[in-house]
Amino acid sequence: MRSFIFASIVLFIQSGVSLAQWCQGINGPYWCGDPDHCAQCAASNWSCDRRCTAFGGMTMTCGEFRGNPAHDLDNDGVANNSDSCRCTPNPNQFCASNVQQCGQGNYVFHARTMQLCHIDPDLHFDGVDVEIYTADSYRDASCYQYANRFRKRLASSVHCGFHSKSTCKKRVAKRIGELAAQGYQPPTSDDELDRCPRPRI
Repeated sequence: MRSFIFASIVLFIQSGVSLAQWCQGINGPYWCGDPDHCAQCAASNWSCDRRCTAFGGMTMTCGEFRGNPAHDLDNDGVANNSDSCRCTPNPNQFCASNVQQCGQGNYVFHARTMQLCHIDPDLHFDGVDVEIYTADSYRDASCYQYANRFRKRLASSVHCGFHSKSTCKKRVAKRIGELAAQGYQPPTSDDELDRCPRPRI
């Protein structure tokens, strides 16, 4: 395990990737944020309600980054929770027959599933962290009334450092037991597959 971690770290450093932007996971490098993360709002045409980290570490939505108020992310004068097209300005609330004109609908929080659905171990420079995810259900408040969608949410995490796999597994099992006492349903499998419900937002 230690040799794998060391080799991964060496390979990661040799790659020349900025340490401020990428972390090393078991399945390879993954984006873990940097001070200019919100620049992706424009560069990647991200949705107005996608969250990003701005300069200085402040978290905001892409709509706010573009200068719109938090309660009206497309700045059309209609509050988010009542907006038929949350990220497309339509002050008259006309719901176009062409779905593409409105995007993915206006999804607002509906309920917690309370199901633990993804055990995700990631390798960092200080060892292994295991993230435990659940998912929340969101309903479409727009005039399209699309089917519910889901968003993954971090329920808890366990820092295993460089301890053995068996020690880490015991720590994760203990944390899952603590979450079960709070009403969460344990995961249906102990593998690393993402079993959180879909479709996602």
